[in-house]
Amino acid sequence: MDNKIEDLSFKVKDLQSDSITYGKTSLGLMSFHIAFLIFDLIYGYTFMAFVNCLSISFYLVLYKLFKECKTRVKLIRLAKSIVYEIMIYMIFSTMFFGWDCGYQYWLFSMFCSYLFAYVAPDRTDAIRRASTVFFMCICLVAFVGLYIITKYVQLPYTAKQDDAIVVTTCIVNVILVFAAIGTYNNVYIRQMEYKYKMLHNIADFDQLTGLGNRYYMNDVLLEIENSRINKQNFCVAMLDIDYFKSVNDSYGHDKGDEVLKTIGKILNENLPEGVTPGRWGGEEFLIVAQPDISLEEFVNLLEIIRLKIKQVKFSTGEVDKTFSCTISVGVAQYNPNLSIPDIIKKADDNLYKAKKLGRDKLIYS
Repeated sequence: MDNKIEDLSFKVKDLQSDSITYGKTSLGLMSFHIAFLIFDLIYGYTFMAFVNCLSISFYLVLYKLFKECKTRVKLIRLAKSIVYEIMIYMIFSTMFFGWDCGYQYWLFSMFCSYLFAYVAPDRTDAIRRASTVFFMCICLVAFVGLYIITKYVQLPYTAKQDDAIVVTTCIVNVILVFAAIGTYNNVYIRQMEYKYKMLHNIADFDQLTGLGNRYYMNDVLLEIENSRINKQNFCVAMLDIDYFKSVNDSYGHDKGDEVLKTIGKILNENLPEGVTPGRWGGEEFLIVAQPDISLEEFVNLLEIIRLKIKQVKFSTGEVDKTFSCTISVGVAQYNPNLSIPDIIKKADDNLYKAKKLGRDKLIYS
């Protein structure tokens, strides 16, 4: 298990990363339309040249919107607009160049776009199902309709092309369709990863302090217990804020939350790799040191933490009035005769001794 505390800013990071990715996708699609525009101008396809100009303008605007996107809901909606543009362009291209050029195959990639309905965060299950069925029906009707129109209706503006150009265009379209299908699946996977991270943070991390919660710390302990590495130096510490109830009673729960956040930050910033802090419950914190951290090293680290917390001044909300907090710490080292619950109890017993001896102390054994 990764002993690094999960970065709770992943929402912002993922949004920025996806915005950049979709922005690059917009530029990539715009470059295709520029190439198509040059092709149309060379062969004198004025109508399709106009359509490609509209598509190029669309992707320029979309690129700017992706750069300025601030919410995931808007990001998904902008990404879906790419699907609509591709479908509209595909319809015009199939009707202009004919069935044999293969533009209609883009409809098969459109089937994959139904995945967007299942990652849009602002939709209910009923809306997702209805959206999927509706879009699939549109794709089916478009495919059948285009076949009938191109095969049985004589359109006055249909372009006549050499067989070599028709075959080349068809092959290029098939390649692009497979690339699009891969892109849609990549988008879906990205959104599923995002949702997994959300659930992971909700399930395993304390939202107030950003530290691992009790479930997470139990997993850390279980991993050590199941490890084949020598556990001789494995240590745990139970940390408790002295007189925390009086902080809430005297200054309010907001100040109590501020104390918890500050202690969480101090633990996170001052403990090295291999030492994992977590909020065990209420004002209690559990700290686990991996087997390569000796008891002496661990105790010294905790003493530094204890002194740092003691030096912090918290504002009471009144001018020039502050208060400080102290902590009591109980430490226990691994013993082959002890189970994980026994070691935690031993650390808790040492914590109780520290409190009995006047608090603001560290007891270890």
